Amino acid sequence: MKRVLEKGGFEVLEAADGKKCQAAVAARLPDVVVLDILMPEQDGLETLRALRGLYPGLKILAISGGALGQQFDWLHFAKQLGADAVLEKPFSNETLLATVRSLLSNHAQAGPVP
Repeated sequence: MKRVLEKGGFEVLEAADGKKCQAAVAARLPDVVVLDILMPEQDGLETLRALRGLYPGLKILAISGGALGQQFDWLHFAKQLGADAVLEKPFSNETLLATVRSLLSNHAQAGPVP
């Protein structure tokens, strides 16, 4: 995803888990966070809840392929927790780019994040 987004003209910062994501966002508030739901250390739902509480205007795209054998709808729950958009894996490069661009255009219309 990093290469796809960079080729699409975006600057990309990576974090290996939810705790590192929160630290990266605190250090440099991004325009959009692409957040995988199933991550080590701190899962994406916990990270989403924390980010939404700290940065209510931050645009968050939650992604997940779910876990094999599980019936829980992670992305539905992510929307309930405040994700602005969700994508189910696998998704195309074009879908990823279009979703991020859509979030950014909505961000620009809404004005700066407080």
